[in-house]
Amino acid sequence: MTAETPASPQTIQHWLQQGALTAAEEAISARLAHNPEEAEAWLLQGQLKSRQQQNDQALAAFEYALCLQPDLHAAHAELASLCRSAGQLALALKHLSAARAFAPVNSTEQRQYTQTLIEVSLDSGELSEASLHLKNLLQMAPDAADSYWLCGRVMAALGQNQAAEAAFLQSLHLQPDQVAVRLDLTCFYLQHRAWLQATQVLSPLQKLTLTAQQQARWLTLQGCCDFWQGELPSARERWRQALAEHFSLQTLTHLCLGLPLVSQSPADAMQWQSVLEEGLDLLQQQAQAPPAEQIPWEQVPAPWLTQTRLTLGSWLERHCTTPALPARQPEAPYRLGIVVDHLLRPGLADSLKQLLETQPAEHALQIFYLQQITLPDLLSPWQHQFQMLPQMAPAMIQQLAQAQLDVLAYWDLTPLLYAAAVARPAHLQVLLPEASPVSSGLQRMDLVLSAPAESVYWDQAPERALALTDLRFPLVDLPEAAANSAPTSPRQKRELRQSLGLPRLRRVYGLLAEPQHWLPDIDPFLKGLLEQEPQALLVALPLRGSVLHTHLQQRHAQSLGAQASRVRWLPAQTPTDSLIKALDGLIALPWAADGWQSFQALQSGVPLLTWEQTDPQPAARWLQACGLPVAESQEALLKVLKQTNSDQHTPRRVMLKADQIARNIHNMIYTEWLQKTEL
Repeated sequence: MTAETPASPQTIQHWLQQGALTAAEEAISARLAHNPEEAEAWLLQGQLKSRQQQNDQALAAFEYALCLQPDLHAAHAELASLCRSAGQLALALKHLSAARAFAPVNSTEQRQYTQTLIEVSLDSGELSEASLHLKNLLQMAPDAADSYWLCGRVMAALGQNQAAEAAFLQSLHLQPDQVAVRLDLTCFYLQHRAWLQATQVLSPLQKLTLTAQQQARWLTLQGCCDFWQGELPSARERWRQALAEHFSLQTLTHLCLGLPLVSQSPADAMQWQSVLEEGLDLLQQQAQAPPAEQIPWEQVPAPWLTQTRLTLGSWLERHCTTPALPARQPEAPYRLGIVVDHLLRPGLADSLKQLLETQPAEHALQIFYLQQITLPDLLSPWQHQFQMLPQMAPAMIQQLAQAQLDVLAYWDLTPLLYAAAVARPAHLQVLLPEASPVSSGLQRMDLVLSAPAESVYWDQAPERALALTDLRFPLVDLPEAAANSAPTSPRQKRELRQSLGLPRLRRVYGLLAEPQHWLPDIDPFLKGLLEQEPQALLVALPLRGSVLHTHLQQRHAQSLGAQASRVRWLPAQTPTDSLIKALDGLIALPWAADGWQSFQALQSGVPLLTWEQTDPQPAARWLQACGLPVAESQEALLKVLKQTNSDQHTPRRVMLKADQIARNIHNMIYTEWLQKTEL
């Protein structure tokens, strides 16, 4: 090969694939010197710069190649890849569509572009576009394993679970060694709580050669399978190995969320602390790493990033400040500041505004949880970073009320009161008079504002978590027909909650929005609400730390007990279906014997758990997985069985302590997060 005859594009492409970048760069320079207007040479130049991590120069080279030859489908495909990596999914779809249109009909390239179009459409939430491209792919390659794989992904996104599972399995039948298909099918099974099937699908991957990223994802999913089967030590070890293979924020979230809360045992506290310290070290390394090595937050899908910030950020904040952690306590606030500043703070207010403005109904739970995290965060040492939040609070209340978000309309109104209190400090004494002690032990709202965040937020975690996960909510004032059949579809649930809860939300919002009504009307309003609707007690309970006064509780405790016995609950959807199942019939709260104690327990967020249990072993293992000693777990089960034998008409039930309930609530939160997050 002489200087007059530069290397061919095929030879240069081979060098690029083999990693011989120096030889490729010299050959590309020679071709461009020979013909500066050669589009294919500029395409190769862009591919070289892309492999050298010089994305700006690669982008310019690809764009110039298209200026010289607009129908160069490979350049469109390369631009789509860069746009996809940068999170510009709409632009990526545009270039992929052009690449597919310019590629030869029924060629391998056209089929590959169609597959990528389906993946990017799914990433951007364009399900109709994904379905259309899937139809084209099935026409080109109806019996290909990749076609069945992508068909399974599209069907799963559309909620057609049986078709999705069948497509995934057919893809594996055609090519059993497909790593991506096995990982996606495992995610599908985990989201539907099919732990055994998920484990079976993952097992063959142990014998395959995986990349570091695939190995990390396999370890993460295997840890999820172990976790939901009660094997917590194994799950934690797999997640740690996954982080060592490939740092992933999702894996770290599993590691932090997928463990029980700190128990009273010093050994358990130290064990949790070691895991937490490891997570903090990893996040601190990310915060201090060079820009090229940091997680590209701008490339992460916004809904997933928002949810991950909420779950991981709040969890770290809770456990970095708990007194149960004995060591390194003085350093914890500083380390937490680094982590939260890097992970939680950036874009927090922007995320809230974006969710409110774009998809208020779809992201109601995220908005709700975001509000709970940001408002108590005002109590933290970094209060100066939230100077704009008090000005946002009235707008938040107004937007949430006008959007008629049923989850807020029906369940927990406490964040609205907190928002109003922060926005209007002059009315704090109205919300919590000095002469009215409350169950939390905080007698004035100004004391609340100066207390640690966990005093305000985490003593109410159970009912807030229930509202967040939407796993249980009371059905009040139901017609007889509705009481016999629980609503199943999202539309039925939404209509039911709107019919039951919106009038109360409008009345509460009216009081908050018009300050002149607060002083004379807030207490009569609550009294009238409970007198007219006794079963609304469960709706008013989240207000206990603000406006539900002690004299009101004592006055109505006994009269409300009889009415509360008619409250029905929807089934509690928990990870172990064999342990806690749907309630069948009325739940009679034990008001007769110890009504006031039951009232206080209910106020503290201790719900009533029931289950139909034939085999005590899964139940014992579940309680043990939640952090309870084996003996205590078996003792609780024996009490349940004795109660059942003594009264056949009473559902099997057990009242767990508040900290034990919190562990169950934690796992409910983790289940909801797992279902909504692509692993």
